[in-house]
Amino acid sequence: MVLTSVVNALAFPRPPRQASADELREHPGLLWLTTTDGSTIPAVHVKPRNPKRQRRYCVLYSHGNAEDIGECVSPLVYAGNEDTHLPTSLAQLMADTLDAEVVAYEFEGYSLSSAAAPSEAGLYRSALAAYEKALQLARAEDIVPFGRSLGSAPAVHMAANAPTPCAALLLQSPLMSGAQAILGPAVATAVPCADVFKNYSKIGDVRCRVAIAHGTADEVVGFSNGKALHRRCADAHEPLWCPGRGHNNMDEKAVLRYFHGVLDYVEANQT
Repeated sequence: MVLTSVVNALAFPRPPRQASADELREHPGLLWLTTTDGSTIPAVHVKPRNPKRQRRYCVLYSHGNAEDIGECVSPLVYAGNEDTHLPTSLAQLMADTLDAEVVAYEFEGYSLSSAAAPSEAGLYRSALAAYEKALQLARAEDIVPFGRSLGSAPAVHMAANAPTPCAALLLQSPLMSGAQAILGPAVATAVPCADVFKNYSKIGDVRCRVAIAHGTADEVVGFSNGKALHRRCADAHEPLWCPGRGHNNMDEKAVLRYFHGVLDYVEANQT
Protein backbone atom coordinates (compact mmCIF):
# COMPACT_ATOMS: atom_id res chain seq x y z
CA MET A 1 0.00 0.00 0.00
CA VAL A 2 1.11 3.56 -0.69
CA LEU A 3 0.48 4.64 2.92
CA THR A 4 2.58 1.77 4.25
CA SER A 5 5.41 2.77 1.92
CA VAL A 6 5.19 6.36 3.14
CA VAL A 7 5.33 5.29 6.79
CA ASN A 8 8.28 2.96 6.12
CA ALA A 9 10.16 5.67 4.22
CA LEU A 10 9.70 8.12 7.08
CA ALA A 11 10.50 5.50 9.71
CA PHE A 12 13.91 4.64 8.27
CA PRO A 13 15.80 7.87 7.45
CA ARG A 14 18.98 5.98 8.25
CA PRO A 15 22.36 7.73 8.27
CA PRO A 16 24.93 7.04 5.55
CA ARG A 17 26.13 3.44 5.82
CA GLN A 18 29.61 4.65 6.74
CA ALA A 19 28.52 7.10 9.47
CA SER A 20 30.92 6.71 12.41
CA ALA A 21 32.22 3.50 10.81
CA ASP A 22 35.83 4.13 11.80
CA GLU A 23 34.94 4.58 15.48
CA LEU A 24 32.90 1.41 15.36
CA ARG A 25 35.56 -0.73 13.66
CA GLU A 26 38.18 0.39 16.17
CA HIS A 27 36.08 -0.12 19.28
CA PRO A 28 37.62 -2.75 21.60
CA GLY A 29 34.17 -4.08 22.49
CA LEU A 30 33.07 -4.69 18.90
CA LEU A 31 31.03 -7.88 18.42
CA TRP A 32 29.46 -9.46 15.36
CA LEU A 33 26.03 -11.06 15.71
CA THR A 34 24.06 -13.16 13.23
CA THR A 35 20.32 -12.77 12.83
CA THR A 36 17.93 -15.58 11.96
CA ASP A 37 17.98 -14.68 8.27
CA GLY A 38 21.78 -14.96 8.15
CA SER A 39 22.55 -11.25 8.19
CA THR A 40 25.46 -10.03 10.30
CA ILE A 41 25.12 -6.96 12.49
CA PRO A 42 27.71 -5.18 14.62
CA ALA A 43 27.28 -4.61 18.34
CA VAL A 44 29.45 -3.15 21.08
CA HIS A 45 29.89 -4.45 24.62
CA VAL A 46 30.81 -1.81 27.21
CA LYS A 47 31.39 -2.22 30.95
CA PRO A 48 31.42 0.42 33.72
CA ARG A 49 34.87 1.88 34.26
CA ASN A 50 34.48 1.29 37.99
CA PRO A 51 34.07 -2.50 38.30
CA LYS A 52 33.30 -2.24 42.00
CA ARG A 53 30.02 -0.50 41.16
CA GLN A 54 28.92 -2.94 38.46
CA ARG A 55 25.54 -4.52 39.04
CA ARG A 56 24.30 -7.79 37.61
CA TYR A 57 22.21 -6.16 34.89
CA CYS A 58 22.90 -6.22 31.16
CA VAL A 59 21.33 -3.28 29.31
CA LEU A 60 20.42 -3.89 25.65
CA TYR A 61 20.36 -0.53 23.86
CA SER A 62 18.24 -0.02 20.74
CA HIS A 63 19.12 3.29 19.05
CA GLY A 64 16.82 5.72 17.26
CA ASN A 65 16.33 6.32 13.56
CA ALA A 66 18.82 8.35 11.50
CA GLU A 67 21.46 7.08 13.96
CA ASP A 68 23.72 4.06 14.21
CA ILE A 69 25.79 2.51 16.98
CA GLY A 70 28.91 4.17 15.61
CA GLU A 71 27.48 7.38 17.03
CA CYS A 72 26.93 5.62 20.38
CA VAL A 73 30.65 4.81 20.71
CA SER A 74 31.98 8.10 19.36
CA PRO A 75 32.79 10.84 21.96
CA LEU A 76 31.16 13.44 19.78
CA VAL A 77 27.86 15.30 19.66
CA TYR A 78 24.99 12.86 20.17
CA ALA A 79 21.87 12.78 17.99
CA GLY A 80 22.88 15.90 16.07
CA ASN A 81 22.28 18.10 19.10
CA GLU A 82 25.00 20.73 19.26
CA ASP A 83 24.15 21.60 22.86
CA THR A 84 24.68 18.09 24.20
CA HIS A 85 28.42 17.47 24.30
CA LEU A 86 29.06 14.30 26.25
CA PRO A 87 32.32 13.85 28.18
CA THR A 88 32.60 10.34 26.74
CA SER A 89 30.66 8.14 24.35
CA LEU A 90 26.97 7.57 24.98
CA ALA A 91 27.54 3.83 25.44
CA GLN A 92 30.20 4.44 28.11
CA LEU A 93 28.07 7.08 29.80
CA MET A 94 25.23 4.53 29.99
CA ALA A 95 27.46 1.87 31.53
CA ASP A 96 29.00 4.28 34.05
CA THR A 97 25.70 5.91 35.07
CA LEU A 98 23.60 2.74 35.20
CA ASP A 99 26.41 0.72 36.83
CA ALA A 100 25.72 -2.05 34.35
CA GLU A 101 27.28 -3.58 31.29
CA VAL A 102 25.75 -2.39 28.02
CA VAL A 103 25.31 -4.09 24.66
CA ALA A 104 24.39 -1.59 21.96
CA TYR A 105 23.44 -3.38 18.76
CA GLU A 106 22.85 -2.36 15.17
CA PHE A 107 19.74 -2.93 13.07
CA GLU A 108 19.75 -4.89 9.83
CA GLY A 109 20.30 -2.44 6.97
CA TYR A 110 22.15 0.13 9.08
CA SER A 111 25.85 0.93 9.39
CA LEU A 112 28.13 -2.07 8.85
CA SER A 113 25.37 -4.68 8.80
CA SER A 114 25.32 -7.03 5.81
CA ALA A 115 21.60 -6.54 5.09
CA ALA A 116 20.78 -4.30 2.14
CA ALA A 117 17.89 -2.39 3.70
CA PRO A 118 16.12 -2.01 7.05
CA SER A 119 12.65 -3.33 7.79
CA GLU A 120 10.38 -3.79 10.78
CA ALA A 121 11.01 -7.54 10.76
CA GLY A 122 14.74 -6.85 10.49
CA LEU A 123 14.66 -4.73 13.63
CA TYR A 124 13.02 -7.56 15.55
CA ARG A 125 15.51 -10.11 14.19
CA SER A 126 18.34 -7.81 15.28
CA ALA A 127 16.83 -7.48 18.75
CA LEU A 128 16.57 -11.26 19.06
CA ALA A 129 20.25 -11.68 18.13
CA ALA A 130 21.20 -9.09 20.76
CA TYR A 131 18.99 -10.77 23.36
CA GLU A 132 20.66 -14.12 22.72
CA LYS A 133 24.06 -12.46 23.18
CA ALA A 134 22.89 -10.91 26.44
CA LEU A 135 21.94 -14.37 27.71
CA GLN A 136 25.66 -15.23 27.55
CA LEU A 137 26.43 -12.28 29.83
CA ALA A 138 23.56 -12.26 32.34
CA ARG A 139 20.57 -14.21 33.58
CA ALA A 140 17.37 -13.71 31.61
CA GLU A 141 15.76 -11.95 34.59
CA ASP A 142 18.65 -9.43 34.68
CA ILE A 143 18.32 -8.24 31.08
CA VAL A 144 17.15 -4.62 30.64
CA PRO A 145 15.95 -3.55 27.16
CA PHE A 146 16.47 0.20 26.61
CA GLY A 147 14.98 1.83 23.50
CA ARG A 148 15.16 5.40 22.23
CA SER A 149 12.68 6.73 19.66
CA LEU A 150 12.38 4.11 16.89
CA GLY A 151 14.44 1.83 19.13
CA SER A 152 11.47 1.66 21.49
CA ALA A 153 9.85 -0.77 19.01
CA PRO A 154 12.44 -3.57 19.22
CA ALA A 155 12.86 -2.90 22.96
CA VAL A 156 9.12 -3.27 23.64
CA HIS A 157 8.95 -6.28 21.32
CA MET A 158 11.87 -7.87 23.17
CA ALA A 159 10.37 -7.28 26.62
CA ALA A 160 6.88 -8.40 25.58
CA ASN A 161 8.10 -11.67 24.05
CA ALA A 162 10.90 -12.66 26.43
CA PRO A 163 10.24 -16.18 27.81
CA THR A 164 11.45 -14.97 31.22
CA PRO A 165 10.37 -11.48 32.32
CA CYS A 166 13.12 -8.90 31.94
CA ALA A 167 14.36 -6.88 34.91
CA ALA A 168 12.96 -3.61 33.52
CA LEU A 169 12.11 -1.84 30.27
CA LEU A 170 13.56 1.64 29.76
CA LEU A 171 12.06 3.88 27.07
CA GLN A 172 13.24 7.31 25.96
CA SER A 173 10.98 9.32 23.64
CA PRO A 174 9.01 6.21 22.62
CA LEU A 175 6.32 6.00 19.97
CA MET A 176 2.86 4.49 20.23
CA SER A 177 3.26 3.24 16.67
CA GLY A 178 4.87 4.37 13.44
CA ALA A 179 1.71 5.80 11.93
CA GLN A 180 0.61 7.47 15.16
CA ALA A 181 3.98 9.16 15.59
CA ILE A 182 4.26 10.27 11.97
CA LEU A 183 0.69 10.77 10.77
CA GLY A 184 -1.29 11.13 13.98
CA PRO A 185 -3.75 8.86 15.78
CA ALA A 186 -6.70 9.71 13.51
CA VAL A 187 -4.98 8.43 10.35
CA ALA A 188 -3.47 5.44 12.19
CA THR A 189 -6.92 4.46 13.48
CA ALA A 190 -8.56 4.95 10.08
CA VAL A 191 -6.02 2.76 8.24
CA PRO A 192 -4.66 0.28 10.84
CA CYS A 193 -3.32 -2.10 8.18
CA ALA A 194 -0.76 0.55 7.17
CA ASP A 195 0.62 0.92 10.67
CA VAL A 196 4.03 -0.36 11.81
CA PHE A 197 5.87 -0.68 15.13
CA LYS A 198 2.66 -1.11 17.11
CA ASN A 199 4.03 -0.59 20.61
CA TYR A 200 0.51 0.14 21.85
CA SER A 201 -0.53 -3.44 21.15
CA LYS A 202 2.47 -4.98 22.96
CA ILE A 203 3.23 -2.76 25.95
CA GLY A 204 0.46 -4.37 28.02
CA ASP A 205 2.17 -7.76 27.62
CA VAL A 206 5.41 -6.55 29.21
CA ARG A 207 5.82 -8.33 32.56
CA CYS A 208 8.35 -6.04 34.21
CA ARG A 209 8.74 -2.48 35.45
CA VAL A 210 8.44 0.05 32.60
CA ALA A 211 10.01 3.50 32.85
CA ILE A 212 9.43 6.26 30.27
CA ALA A 213 11.27 9.55 29.76
CA HIS A 214 9.87 12.02 27.22
CA GLY A 215 10.28 15.69 26.36
CA THR A 216 7.10 17.76 26.51
CA ALA A 217 8.15 19.69 23.38
CA ASP A 218 9.14 16.67 21.30
CA GLU A 219 8.69 17.71 17.67
CA VAL A 220 9.42 14.27 16.16
CA VAL A 221 7.58 11.78 18.38
CA GLY A 222 4.96 13.86 20.12
CA PHE A 223 4.76 13.90 23.92
CA SER A 224 1.30 12.34 23.65
CA ASN A 225 2.97 9.08 22.55
CA GLY A 226 4.90 8.72 25.80
CA LYS A 227 1.87 9.61 27.92
CA ALA A 228 -0.37 7.15 26.10
CA LEU A 229 2.15 4.31 26.41
CA HIS A 230 2.59 5.03 30.11
CA ARG A 231 -1.16 4.64 30.66
CA ARG A 232 -1.08 1.21 28.99
CA CYS A 233 1.74 -0.25 31.11
CA ALA A 234 0.82 -3.01 33.55
CA ASP A 235 3.69 -2.04 35.89
CA ALA A 236 4.57 1.59 35.22
CA HIS A 237 7.27 3.49 37.09
CA GLU A 238 6.72 7.18 37.78
CA PRO A 239 7.64 8.74 34.41
CA LEU A 240 10.16 11.47 33.71
CA TRP A 241 8.48 14.26 31.74
CA CYS A 242 11.09 16.84 30.68
CA PRO A 243 9.54 20.33 30.32
CA GLY A 244 10.52 22.15 27.14
CA ARG A 245 12.76 19.37 25.86
CA GLY A 246 12.44 18.14 22.29
CA HIS A 247 13.42 14.90 20.60
CA ASN A 248 17.12 15.56 20.18
CA ASN A 249 17.96 17.86 23.09
CA MET A 250 17.11 15.68 26.05
CA ASP A 251 19.52 15.95 28.99
CA GLU A 252 21.12 12.53 28.58
CA LYS A 253 22.76 12.63 32.00
CA ALA A 254 19.45 13.43 33.70
CA VAL A 255 17.64 10.70 31.76
CA LEU A 256 20.27 8.12 32.70
CA ARG A 257 20.18 9.19 36.37
CA TYR A 258 16.41 8.66 36.28
CA PHE A 259 16.88 5.19 34.79
CA HIS A 260 19.55 4.48 37.43
CA GLY A 261 16.90 5.16 40.05
CA VAL A 262 14.54 2.78 38.28
CA LEU A 263 17.15 0.01 38.48
CA ASP A 264 17.67 0.85 42.16
CA TYR A 265 13.94 0.28 42.68
CA VAL A 266 13.96 -2.96 40.72
CA GLU A 267 17.02 -4.24 42.56
CA ALA A 268 15.43 -3.49 45.93
CA ASN A 269 12.23 -5.30 44.99
CA GLN A 270 13.57 -8.14 42.88
CA THR A 271 13.27 -11.58 44.50
